[in-house]
Amino acid sequence: MLPSLPWTLKAPDGSAETVFSPPVRLSVAPPESAAKKDAQPLDIRGPMSPSAWPWILSTLVLLCALLYPLHRLLRSKTPAAAAASEPPDLRTPDQKALDDLDALLGLSLPVKEFYDRLSDILRLYLSSRFSVDALRMTTCDLLRALRSPEAEEAGARPMTKALLDRCDLAKFARFEWPEPERRRDVEAAREVVRRCVRAPLAQEMSKAAGANWTGGPKQGGTP
Repeated sequence: MLPSLPWTLKAPDGSAETVFSPPVRLSVAPPESAAKKDAQPLDIRGPMSPSAWPWILSTLVLLCALLYPLHRLLRSKTPAAAAASEPPDLRTPDQKALDDLDALLGLSLPVKEFYDRLSDILRLYLSSRFSVDALRMTTCDLLRALRSPEAEEAGARPMTKALLDRCDLAKFARFEWPEPERRRDVEAAREVVRRCVRAPLAQEMSKAAGANWTGGPKQGGTP
């Protein structure tokens, strides 16, 4: 029981009066579990079991480490297998260049992309025909490389210069060549290829004619 407590109250006029609070009776009851007769004390908590997550993560890391080399191996073999399954391109460089030029007109490309492709076709052909790295050369460097006797004999250097200059104007200066001029430029590229093809044939015919003439009947001899 809480005893009675005195409280002193002061009025505004300064008078004071003491009052007492009533005593308070408290009742303390046992907890509900203790009130039950059949209540038993709990066992001591056992040790914490280890988590399975570290083992799971370790297993996944090990699987990734084992499968990654296999994935790299299979990925490296796929392009080689695809390349092996493709039939070899038996076309000569001039045939391939002429086929690519024919296909270029049907692609309906914007002007810049059109002349990019036209320049690449011509440069690839010149690379294979005269053994020069035309794709990595500037136009000036390529024209200097085409001063070889073989290239001069083909007579295609002036047309090549004019055509590559037009390609450079479209690629770098954004010249918008109209459709008829694009067709004429494709035909000019065809003519470059044809001249390069005709040059070795003319040289072989000239050699054959010279051999026949030197092996012919001598003056005053019996025919």
